[in-house]
Amino acid sequence: MGNDFAFTQHLVDVSNRLWLYFSAISAIFCFVLLVVILIVFLHRPSRKFLDRVSFRIVCYSLVSNTAFGIANAVGGSFTGPTPACGLAIWILQLTLQLSSMLNFCIALNMQLVIVHSIDGRKAEKYYILGSAILALSVTIPPYAARQYGWDRPLQDCWYSNNDKHQRLAWQIGTQLFWTGAAVVGEVVSSTILLSFLYQHLMRRRRIVQTATSIVNAEASINHNSAVSSTGLLKGHHRSVDRQFDHVREYKGIILRIALYPLASCIINITSIFCVLHASFTDGVHSQVDYNILLLSDFLYGGRGLVYALLAATDPALVRAINTFVRHFIYERSRSSADHMEKGAFAQDSNKSTQSTRAVIQSTAEPCSVGTVQVNICSTPDAVAVVSRKSFSGEVSANKGRGVNVDVGVEVASTTTSVEGENDSARKSSLELEREAFQKQI
Repeated sequence: MGNDFAFTQHLVDVSNRLWLYFSAISAIFCFVLLVVILIVFLHRPSRKFLDRVSFRIVCYSLVSNTAFGIANAVGGSFTGPTPACGLAIWILQLTLQLSSMLNFCIALNMQLVIVHSIDGRKAEKYYILGSAILALSVTIPPYAARQYGWDRPLQDCWYSNNDKHQRLAWQIGTQLFWTGAAVVGEVVSSTILLSFLYQHLMRRRRIVQTATSIVNAEASINHNSAVSSTGLLKGHHRSVDRQFDHVREYKGIILRIALYPLASCIINITSIFCVLHASFTDGVHSQVDYNILLLSDFLYGGRGLVYALLAATDPALVRAINTFVRHFIYERSRSSADHMEKGAFAQDSNKSTQSTRAVIQSTAEPCSVGTVQVNICSTPDAVAVVSRKSFSGEVSANKGRGVNVDVGVEVASTTTSVEGENDSARKSSLELEREAFQKQI
């Protein structure tokens, strides 16, 4: 069955075109997404959502995947040996390793920030420098040794060494081992983080259950202190709500963390298998070999598209885009409506300003009557001010002298309860905690 298969030029062209087209689509998609991110970043209200270490690493990875897609497309367009073939594969391998290391740094940063309480903003420069240095160290030696070039068994640009064992050794030492190490690092960091968050969640649930039981027991024992117990329970539930609000935030982080290593594992492990299979078989000799070659072309060409889709659905970018859209679509229509409302409101304010005279009379003994002038202004923060007037009255029949009383009254139309102030303070504190946490992860 395998002897009937022939690796014809038509099959070679199909393989190279698949590699070329998917690489071009990936490069275009990554580039367009980077342009969208740049536009949103220039919008000041939306910029705060993008101020996150892991998202900046994703942007660096998108730049790398854009170059990776271009190098793939160029490599897939060659039909024979050429000096540009080796250069294209070097750029391909460089950006491939850089992308793999940056994806590992995303998982590593999450672990360092959440588990070990290390500020990700301080470690960000080490992520970038370390990934770049390692990628250059791995790819420069084979390029200097002219190991990149035209692969005769596969009829495309790849490793050019004709010796099967030497080619496999170069592939393992300069590509496969490091790609696999990045995958293992992602899995280990994600596992440590998920385990920590799970234990953290279980511990908080036990604390909440214990505290609720204590409060309920105290409330049932002492009925007279129901009011104080109710207040204690209410304050306790507020702290519980705050705790569970953080846990809900962790759930979103868990889902985001899981996507990057999951996609990286599927793509990189499958790609390693395809490369090893092609090296061990030393070419395409059966339909199975050809199908694996097509799978390899699809994975190398479409990996940038997968990472771009993950970045496009990142919560930070989604929130920033929503803010951007609301500002430029809805705010302009609202501005005209607000202008009309302000004009109507100004007219109503002038008409509704009025004066009211209040007569204060004594029901006990007759006294001289004083008048009080009250000005009521219909403004949003209206304050009714009672003018200070002096009036004399006979307080008692035994006291024949007059008493002068200065009365000053100021009534505010808007009052804020202590509970509302506590709620607003608690919300602002929670927002500050979230903002600081978002910038580090």
